[in-house]
Amino acid sequence: MFLANLQRAILTGACLRNARLVNAELQDVDLRATDLTGADLSNLANISGADFSMAVGLSQSDRDRLLSSHPVDNLTTWNDYTRRNTQDSLK
Repeated sequence: MFLANLQRAILTGACLRNARLVNAELQDVDLRATDLTGADLSNLANISGADFSMAVGLSQSDRDRLLSSHPVDNLTTWNDYTRRNTQDSLK
């Protein structure tokens, strides 16, 4: 199994349409206004501090799955760059 380490990547506005992010490490990643239409976000290793604000292509069921499949302490981790936490960015 491979693990893509994208920690602290700034992907603001990136087109990640149909990207396979399976098992990716998204800790502190800036995904604001990213196009995630059709992206495979299954089995993400860590979304602690990831900011999904204004990301497009995430259905409510995608958001709910991300919120329910990670521990609360990961979801409430503050992103120092964007000044938001993961949970708030997914609402």
